Amino acid sequence: MKKKLTIFPIITALSPLFANNYIVSHIDFSGLDSLSKNSAKELLGFDENSVPNDSEINSAIKRLYSQGYFDDIEVKYYDKNETIQFIFIEKSRISKISITGFLENDEEKQKEFLKIKKGSFVDNAKINSTKNKILDALNFTGTIDNIVEVHQVKLDNGTTELEFIAREGEQIIIKKLEFDGLKSFSHSELENQITNRAEEGFGWLIGRNDGKMKIKEAEIDSERIREFYMERGFIDVVVSKPIANIDFYRYIATIKYKINEGEKYKINNINFDFIDEVPENLKKNF
Repeated sequence: MKKKLTIFPIITALSPLFANNYIVSHIDFSGLDSLSKNSAKELLGFDENSVPNDSEINSAIKRLYSQGYFDDIEVKYYDKNETIQFIFIEKSRISKISITGFLENDEEKQKEFLKIKKGSFVDNAKINSTKNKILDALNFTGTIDNIVEVHQVKLDNGTTELEFIAREGEQIIIKKLEFDGLKSFSHSELENQITNRAEEGFGWLIGRNDGKMKIKEAEIDSERIREFYMERGFIDVVVSKPIANIDFYRYIATIKYKINEGEKYKINNINFDFIDEVPENLKKNF
């Protein structure tokens, strides 16, 4: 008589295969490559010439599966020779990994996004993490409707070729830039301090601003505005983070900064107090 239990892939409820505590005289492993048989035996928690119950078998399979090497574990029991057999279907290894449509001229930068290594097992969690990291980087450039697809091709030798295909979406163009609370300077003076500027006519010409939104520069622009004010005596100035109103149908935006200038400070007098004698090189200034 042959009885069979298939684990696919994590046990949530065990069938009554081992409900009667079968005697295990022999343990057999099939399809095991990445894990040694000795290591697999240690993970079982029971040995030959023992009588495991359903809970012990359940725990053994979970421990084996948790090693991260297997897509599926199948268990068979043979009454005739009291043999329990573990049949492993190992995860495919990655033989090639690439990114197209993203940083194609900078392999070193691409490697920063690829935490998956050639020769490692296919791990869907790591694949999705890499995919999302590339997508976040695309979104950070100021484009929207970006797409990252993952293609997995399993070869005849059992390995997998993995490709991330990035498709950049539409560029957001800043049509209007507003400084709410601006009093002491002109609009152009402040706009010249930042990176994200409104589109100018004939923006495609060299020297003209094309208005392309650069998201990674947006919050830095707030600090650039603040520094501009502070250098001119507005010590208490407060500048908000950029507020973007985006039209996702036309891919245009209005960017607003809220500014509370505060009072302008002036230096009326400078005093020098010297504990020791005034240095010779300074005497001439007094």
